[in-house]
Amino acid sequence: MRTTSLILTLVVVLGYLSSCAQEGRFGQPDDVWTLGPELVEISALSFTMGDSLILCLQDERGTVYGLDPNSGRIRQTWKVAGKGDFEGIEMADSILFLLRSDGKLYGTRWDNGPSDQVIEIPTGFPEGTDVEGLGYDEQSRLLLLGIKDYSQDTLEARDPVKGWVYWNLAESRPQEQVCGLTPDSLQAAIMGQLDDRVRGKLLKWLDDEDGHYPLGPSGIAVHPLTREIWMISSRGKLLMVFRSDGDFDRVYALNANILPQPEGIAFNRKGDLFIASEGKKNVPARIAVFRLSEEESPASKQ
Repeated sequence: MRTTSLILTLVVVLGYLSSCAQEGRFGQPDDVWTLGPELVEISALSFTMGDSLILCLQDERGTVYGLDPNSGRIRQTWKVAGKGDFEGIEMADSILFLLRSDGKLYGTRWDNGPSDQVIEIPTGFPEGTDVEGLGYDEQSRLLLLGIKDYSQDTLEARDPVKGWVYWNLAESRPQEQVCGLTPDSLQAAIMGQLDDRVRGKLLKWLDDEDGHYPLGPSGIAVHPLTREIWMISSRGKLLMVFRSDGDFDRVYALNANILPQPEGIAFNRKGDLFIASEGKKNVPARIAVFRLSEEESPASKQ
């Protein structure tokens, strides 16, 4: 019996170490908050100015939830828009923006809560484009709109770059160029930067039989101190980091046992990272917290 117990203990320890090796710094969060059933389909994250609340959305509803930034508990709710597939939320210059997957963008002024006046902002994405994730670069005053999938009749669908487009707040228009990763760039990063325990699985996933580029950005955020662009993909359970100029830098594998469907990402003003995952089967929705501000040089750690 004692021998069996020792073997089981060794298996658990080896499994834990294997998990750490696979995901590196982002395999084991510093904290994990379990969310209630109201947020089982949480789809986006942002912070209010001053970090007094974490803002999030429940997929298919235009309801904004305000969470305690130290526990993830719901403190307030606001009905901002009607039903729809909402996939992005971001605070920018006292304006709260909500993004639907069809590319429709909504804005409302924020003063300890959203105002009653909500405007719809046309974005001009071709019909069939799947837009997911919303970030904001405070220095350049540009929104970042994540591109998950393209309409099949567009050139981008045949020669894809998956990532984001910039939206100019001052001119209320998108910049045409899509920033992000080509399939070849992602393949090279997986081969060169990830542990061999996850490399094979991800390379097989990337080699889609139908020739479809499977990467699907599900959230995007700008680091408040470095201006790096951090993007998650629920497909493949990946975290990708780009330099402030948009050039790709590094990739991490997320722990699928903790974050089975990562859909939201945000930073607080200190630079701590928060990633939200939808609930899946018997796993509740969660927010994983990575306290990068407590590390000496978070931007350089793999």
